[in-house]
Amino acid sequence: MDTGRFFPVNRHKSDLTTALFVGRLEPGKGLAALLHLAKIIEGTDAWRLVIACNNPSNSELFAGFRHTTISIGLTVENINAEAYTKADLLFFPSRFEVLKW
Repeated sequence: MDTGRFFPVNRHKSDLTTALFVGRLEPGKGLAALLHLAKIIEGTDAWRLVIACNNPSNSELFAGFRHTTISIGLTVENINAEAYTKADLLFFPSRFEVLKW
């Protein structure tokens, strides 16, 4: 991790619990699970979903959700402040990524 770009910053205070998804909105990245989560979050006023993606493909699927926000085109220079610091948890439903520790 490049700690010159990704470093702790002051969190945004909120009464809502925020789930964050970062990635492309496509089936292989877990789009169906993400849509399911957005529908669950619509049923509560205590949660919100923030989606950070690099292009608008499939973003129309989330139109009309009151508790889902999509930020398109975030870059490595601003994603820390605009997305990561707003999240309480990261939602990672991808079916093709392999994490190695």
